[in-house]
Amino acid sequence: MPSCCTEFRCYSFQNALSTYDANIGGTLNVCNAAKDYSPDTRMYFAATYEMFGQSKESPQNENIPFLPRSPYAVSKRAGLWTVRTYRDAYRLYMTNGILFNHES
Repeated sequence: MPSCCTEFRCYSFQNALSTYDANIGGTLNVCNAAKDYSPDTRMYFAATYEMFGQSKESPQNENIPFLPRSPYAVSKRAGLWTVRTYRDAYRLYMTNGILFNHES
C-alpha cells in the first residue's frame, strides 16, 4: 500500500476492485458458508460510520440516509445489506454493527 494511504478510505480509491472483493465477496462467502455448512453459526458484520458520508443528522442510525463517499464505504454498505438479506431469507443468526471511531 502506498505510504499516502494509511486509511481504508484512501486505499479504496486506488484499489476499488480489491476493496469490493474483500468486503463484498468475502462477506458473501462467509454468508454462503454459514447457510450451506453451518446454519447454527453466529455471525457479526462490522460496518462503518463511513457509510453515512457527510450526513448532517445526529445521532446517526440505520434509519437515516446512507451517503457513502468512497469505494470502502460503498462496499461496507453492500456487506451490511448482504448480511441482512441472508439473515432474513435463511433465518440465520447474523447481526450488523455500525462502528464509529474507537480504539481496538
